[in-house]
Amino acid sequence: ISRDRPAVLSQIRTLSATQERGDVAGALRVVEDSLRNRERALPAEVILISDFQSTNWAASASEPQLEVAALLAELSAHAELTCVPVATEFAQQLAVTGAVPVSGAFSMSPASAVAVTVENSGKLPVEAPIEVFIGDRVAGAASLTVPAGRAATIQVPLSAAPGDGRNLTARIPDDGLALDNIRWALLPEQRPLEVLLVSGRPRTSDRRGASDFVQLALAPAMTADRESAVATTVIGGDSLGNTDLDRYDCVFLCNLPLVEEADVAQLRAYVAGGGGLVVALGDQVQPAGYRPLQTLLPGELDQIVSSATPADEPMRLEPGDYVHPVIQPFAGNPDAGLLTTEIDRYWRLKLSEKTAAEVLLSYSTGDPAVVDCPIESGRLFVVTTSLDDQWSNWALWPSFVPIIHELTRAAAEGATTSRQSLVGDLLVERFSPDKFATVVNHQSPDGDIAEVPVTVQPDGTSLAAAIALSAGIHRLQAGPPRDSVAEFAVNIDPDESRLEFLDRAGITGIMPAQPFRYLSDWQPTTPALASTRRDGLPPALLLVVLGLLLVEQIMSYRFRLGVAALVLLGGAVLAMSVGGRSQLAAGGLAAALFTALALTLFVRTRWPARRRGNHV
Repeated sequence: ISRDRPAVLSQIRTLSATQERGDVAGALRVVEDSLRNRERALPAEVILISDFQSTNWAASASEPQLEVAALLAELSAHAELTCVPVATEFAQQLAVTGAVPVSGAFSMSPASAVAVTVENSGKLPVEAPIEVFIGDRVAGAASLTVPAGRAATIQVPLSAAPGDGRNLTARIPDDGLALDNIRWALLPEQRPLEVLLVSGRPRTSDRRGASDFVQLALAPAMTADRESAVATTVIGGDSLGNTDLDRYDCVFLCNLPLVEEADVAQLRAYVAGGGGLVVALGDQVQPAGYRPLQTLLPGELDQIVSSATPADEPMRLEPGDYVHPVIQPFAGNPDAGLLTTEIDRYWRLKLSEKTAAEVLLSYSTGDPAVVDCPIESGRLFVVTTSLDDQWSNWALWPSFVPIIHELTRAAAEGATTSRQSLVGDLLVERFSPDKFATVVNHQSPDGDIAEVPVTVQPDGTSLAAAIALSAGIHRLQAGPPRDSVAEFAVNIDPDESRLEFLDRAGITGIMPAQPFRYLSDWQPTTPALASTRRDGLPPALLLVVLGLLLVEQIMSYRFRLGVAALVLLGGAVLAMSVGGRSQLAAGGLAAALFTALALTLFVRTRWPARRRGNHV
């Protein structure tokens, strides 16, 4: 809190708009602390100057909005609240709210198109021309009609060229709010998808290994002139701890008997950093050996469920409404074999009540068959039956290959989606022990470079983090002993483009029990002769006293002129009381004093001093 008005105004003039989402609760907390720590218990007024954007202010059941309502109630108990809306209405407001590369069979294959979403916050439909750039080159263009108050999406075909790089931007022409007319994205790397298969049962002469069917589904034998989109590596469970997981886009644990605590720590760090993990169970699983893995799984392994006799009705898979992206391709395709898959046995997984996991396939018994569980930047899928031919005929059915493809795609997407952030987010990159970073530099879109701190994790990895304060492509570059660069596509929050503003009724909805003033017709003024302190006599009063002294001098020489000066001074004082501290009122008082001073000098020089009664 400061009483130095010029200093406060100077500080306000130096402020610039940021690209972050408005933190209403944070600002109100600062005001609350200032009121609590002020020196005097004098009446206070809090003036809220804001556009009162609905997405930042509107009351809802979310925790931040409930905090806003509570803070406003607290401020109202200690100060008078005045709300001054300063929203700007735009006749047309378009925003690019999505730019998602569309790949082929796997997310790491070359993108053939980009799905661009444009949102229209205006009141009329708009035809939006779209240009897509890869680097500095136009790689695609299209036109999209966006209905009023709605969003629309179009796939724009891409024409890539060698040397374009991975940085993609989708743009529309500038309008009233230009910052949201561009969206950044990173194209998938054009290389084979690297998948690690950890087998819990080796291949023998009379049966296949636990990961053989998965390997065959992902990387069938290819001819010499055709390269596979997936490169698979198969290891045993005892080699997991000695394997660098960071080089793989996805890891399958196929029917492992047990998982060591050290392996679980390595797997957790891998998934948290954006890796994809698929845990498939089976006959080799030992519940005691999976206790360390329970901290990673979305539930507890209960028991094996099986058909009582071969004559019983076989258990089948149930996809529900085909909502999850992994099983969406099977919707309306009964010949794919998903519904006719017969399951003999599976592990019952009792999901935790606090888990954020989603069941995408169930058994006819109601128990989960395939579960999707996000873990920080990565994805974990749990398949509660085996991915071979021991517990079902799934591995031999037509639905198996596309399911394995879709699981791999979804699991590996974490590495790409973790590189998509919003302004204000923390950009985090993990470096494995062999890429241990002692120095990490953060390069922002405008080219500025700043060193960021590096912390060493218990698992031996190093962690670097930086805050993204602007939209564009950010880079975290690690120095010696091994250079490594991580790129992030950062965009503004789409909610910032939705320009619905609260009026008096909307603000009342936030704090229905608190009184407040609403000034919607305010006019900016420029203060003149403004006091910078409230201590002592106001400058205006001192000027009036000076004026009276001058009038007294004039009266002592010529009474009529003194009366005229007194009337002039009174008029100026009246103007000050009616007009406040406007420039016109202040100018009137200054003119009156100048006139009084001029008359005093004139009288002294033209008329000699003479006595009238008690005057000299």
